[in-house]
Order: sequence, then structure tokens, then C-alpha cells
Amino acid sequence: MIRCKHCGKETETGLILCPYCSAYLEDDDAVIEKILPDPLQLPPDTEEEGPLIGFPTIREGAIPASEKPLIYEIDARNDDPTEQEVRDIMSVINHEDEEEKQKRHGLLFYAAAIFVLSLLWIGIYRFVFYSPLIAPTETLEASAGIDPATLVTLRDNQQDHYTFMLKQSDLQSNIPGTYRVVYSLTNSASHKTKDVAFRFTVVDTTAPVIMVSKSVQIAQGDTFELSDFVTVSDNSLPLSAQDIHVGGTVDTQTVGTYPLTLSLTDASGNTTIMNITVAVIQRTQQDIFFDLIYGTWKHGNQIIIIGTKDGAYSLQIDNKIGTLTYDTLSDSGDSAVFIWEWTDADNTQANANKSKLTINASEATNGMLSVNLSDGNGYRSYRKMQDTEN
Repeated sequence: MIRCKHCGKETETGLILCPYCSAYLEDDDAVIEKILPDPLQLPPDTEEEGPLIGFPTIREGAIPASEKPLIYEIDARNDDPTEQEVRDIMSVINHEDEEEKQKRHGLLFYAAAIFVLSLLWIGIYRFVFYSPLIAPTETLEASAGIDPATLVTLRDNQQDHYTFMLKQSDLQSNIPGTYRVVYSLTNSASHKTKDVAFRFTVVDTTAPVIMVSKSVQIAQGDTFELSDFVTVSDNSLPLSAQDIHVGGTVDTQTVGTYPLTLSLTDASGNTTIMNITVAVIQRTQQDIFFDLIYGTWKHGNQIIIIGTKDGAYSLQIDNKIGTLTYDTLSDSGDSAVFIWEWTDADNTQANANKSKLTINASEATNGMLSVNLSDGNGYRSYRKMQDTEN
């Protein structure tokens, strides 16, 4: 039992409000507050003494309804609140406090759950998706000779912690498609190794290239071969001059200029269009002489091939091949001196070499040709080989 410090009556321990005077039961008098407001101070004509000492009776109509106290209204004719009434009031207050407590606990629980799930997701992400090995790009433009080992790199902050090497690859870098490349990743500290796979997509968006070696002109009556004047290349599958679609025609029997449109499309649908002009010029004495010596000629085991290459006269002897340029042509038109600028056919000769040679074609119509290669052996007789000869 405790004694209320306000009314002096004894009451049970554990109560918050005194059941007799409704005051808070606190140990510190400085913080004691009453639930009920202080008695209203009304004008003398608006109050009269009621049954409870100190509680005025408010006449009907003396205070408007909108100004009446809203905390608790106690009928002045009733006795002091009973202990049960106080307990009921406190149970409502305690119940509201319990609900607020449960709400706070619920919010804390959800916040903790979200935090734990976030940590779990970060762990899963790093374990499954994060890798020290990355590919700056997984889309490659078609090109021959791409090394798969150069397509990936370690993250900047992992350079000292891991090493990697190429393990398996089916990459064909010049053919569009999707390819799987596997790398072996090793932890430098633990020496543990795991495989990391990437998929690279090769695309071809680059148009092929048509290159014209020199001015396109032929002598009247000669056969026009486009491959003598142009070469082609592509970053993907190989192409040749035979893949060029030619728009226009060339009349090789009539002197003049003929415009042609060249169109080349690669396997991926990329197209290059180029316009060129073919000049048919009147035949000269040099052209007529070259017609006589044109072909394949044989002396013993030695074979020489006289023809055209990239729009120029050419000569090949054994593994040496190069261009023939007129130095002089005899007045009779049956012999000529040429400058032969050659390299090894297998490109082992770094610099071109020049030789002067003389060709006599007086018996060319009979299938014989005399050639002085300026090698100290004088003239040699060469017999023209037929297409069926080996």
C-alpha cells in the first residue's frame, strides 16, 4: 500500500492514478500532474456550488457547447472515480502503448530483414556475377588473326591478385557468329584456379575494298581483263576480282574511253561501288612486238613466261618475276631491249633488282625466240610451248 501525496488516502501499489483524487502517483512531487483540468474559473453568475466540494456546477447555456472541456467530463452529481474506473482508463492507455510498441518492433523487424537480404544479395552477386576478369567489349568487328588472349583483362584493383591464361576457344574472328572462349583464372595467393567463360559476337559492318593499281588502258585489239588492273580485299571472307559486278562494256576494237561501274558485295551484305574509265588506245609498234613475244617459252629446263600483270608487261624466269619496260625497239620492229625489274617470287628478295635483256622475235611466228639475258651466256633459243605442254 502507498499513500497519495495529494488526497492523503491509501491505495494499492502499482497504480498510476489515485482512485480517489485522480492524481498521478509519482515519487517526485515536481512532476505530478492531474488528469482532470483545474476547476473552471467562471463568473459568479455562471456557477453554483454542487455536491462535490471544489467542483462548480455549470448552468445550462452558460458556456457554449463548442467551448466545453474535451478531455473528460465528470458529472458533478457522481462520486469520485472508483478504483475499477481508474483501472479501465489505465488499461486503455496501456493497450495503446502496447500497440505502438508492437508497431515499432514490426518496423525494426522489417528493417533488419531488408538489411540482411541486402547483404545476402550482395554476397550472391559477388559470388555469381562479379569476376576479376572482364571483357571490355564482347562485340568484335570481323578481322583475321584476332588473338583471344587479348580480348579480356583483369580489373585494375585485381592486377596483383590474379593471373589468367587462355584455356579453350572456337573463335573464328573473320567469320560473323557467336563464339565461346574459356579462360583459366588463378588466385595468386591461394593458387586456386577456376574457369571463366565469355561469349564473343563477331559482326561484319565493313565494306570490301576495290583498289585500282594504275590507269586502266589497253591497246586496240587486246583482251580486257579487269583482274589485270584491280585487286580486292575484305575484312571477312576472301573475295577476288571475279566477284565484282561490272556495269558497262568495253569495245576493245575501237579506240575510245569507256566508263564502268564496279560493285562488290561481301557475304555480310556490305557493298562498295566504284566508277572507273577504261581507255582503248591505238596499237603501237611496241604493242605489235609484244604480241609476238607473248606466251610461255622453253630452253632446256628453263622456262620464261612473258605476259601482263597489273596492267603492265611482265616476265618470269624460274622464281624471279618482275615488270618489263621498253628501253629501245629496232626500226625493223623485230627486236627490242627491255629493262627487267624483278624480285624473288617467294618475296625473299627484299629489294628489286634490275637487269637488261634483249629479245629477238624475227622467228616468233615460227614458234622460236632468241633471248639474251645478259648473264654471260649470250643468246639462247626458246621454243614456244603450247597450252597442252608440261
